[in-house]
Parts: sequence; structure tokens; C-alpha cells
Amino acid sequence: QWRDLACSLVAGFAAVGTHGHIAADSIHTALETASKGEAIPVSDDGPLLGVTWINEADLRLTGFLDLLDPNAEKWTVVAAVPDDTDDYHDPQHPGRWQSWLSWTNVLQFLGPIDSERTAWMAATSEANSLDQEDLWILNRADTTSATRATAPIEVPLAVGISLKMEEELDLLADDAVRELVRDALEHGADDFIAGYEVEGIPIEAAWTERKIGVVPQGDSTQVREWDIRDIDGWTTEELRQATGGY
Repeated sequence: QWRDLACSLVAGFAAVGTHGHIAADSIHTALETASKGEAIPVSDDGPLLGVTWINEADLRLTGFLDLLDPNAEKWTVVAAVPDDTDDYHDPQHPGRWQSWLSWTNVLQFLGPIDSERTAWMAATSEANSLDQEDLWILNRADTTSATRATAPIEVPLAVGISLKMEEELDLLADDAVRELVRDALEHGADDFIAGYEVEGIPIEAAWTERKIGVVPQGDSTQVREWDIRDIDGWTTEELRQATGGY
């Protein structure tokens, strides 16, 4: 379950990050620059897909995906937080550090450092401690032609669910509601609130700005100007569209 959550988060930042191929002769350099918190070199073709995303806390996350079978989601993720003297005095540093802690708390579940899915998580000052020879994706890519991934880049990944939304999902008491809401989130729905109350009336899952609610089967809760239905009243497609998804 935790590994699935980690993969979902990686899929999320991959969907919104910038993409480029990593040439076979640039893999070592790309890993090294990522571990230093710097932009990775990309090209028009190569055995790996490189994804970079800088989040709202100014934390850079870099993912490397083996393109032999993209749907297998064999990701190597580098999460390196800047930690030199200037960084410590940067007003964004506390938020960036907290974001790094939150991400690494989940990314650790991708797998061991020598597995098909893994994450290297450290401060940029520790970049030299990254033993690239231990990384599966490097060894896999070194034995594969750089020309195998010359087709246009398509990231076949679902939208990831944020840590905040995973926490909200955990607050839902009804399993059926949780699965319906999870489906909507995975298809781009806006953030929701669990257990939101309107005029003292609790709604199991609520999108407050859109005034959309989901309640357990048989619950006939109604609130003026809201569209509230139980799980039988919503189809997955209807809820996705009503909550900003696709």
C-alpha cells in the first residue's frame, strides 16, 4: 500500500513536470546534477525519461523512468534539498525543508537503492555520497541502446494524489465513498474536504467551492444549493466532471 502511494505521488509530479530524454552517455551526469539539486541535461532520444518538477516550496524533485516498459513504472527519484550557508538563510528554506521531509517520508517506500524502483534522498552537500553503481536504472540503461526511445514522449501515468488528499481520504469512514472519491482525484478532481458541515449537516466528502457532496449509500442528506448524492446517485464519470476532473 505504501509503495502504491509512493508510485502515485511520483506519477503526480511526472504529470506536471518538465520532460526530456536522457542520452545513454549523459546518465551519470544527469544523476550527479540531480543529486546536487541542479537541472539535468536532456536530449531528443535516449533510454530514460527525465522528469523535473519544482513544487510550491521550491523543492526540486527529479525522476528517471526506464523507457523499455514505461507502464512498469520503474522510477529512480532524486530528492535533494539545498543546504549550503546561503540556503539556510533563504526565507524559503524552512518550507522547502519541511516539504522534503514530507516527500522523503513516502518516497522511501519505493524500494531499496538497488531495486527497480527507488529514491535517493539527501542534502545537496551529500551528493558525492551517491554511489551510482548501486542504482538499478543505471545498470539497466547501460545495456540498452540509446535509440530505443526515439518516439515522441508520452507519459502514460495517472494523475497522482497529494499527501494532503491521501490524509483526507483516510478520514472518510465509508469505504465505498472513499473509492469513488479516490477515482475522481486520480482523474484530476479538485481537492475535497472530509466530514465538512453545512448548516450543521455533515457531508462525508465535499467540494465546497463547487457545492458537490458524496454521502454513504442510502443517506438522503440534502442542503440548499448543493448537489449531494449517495454513492448510487453518482457515476464515476459524473463525479469526475462535477468536481473538475476529466
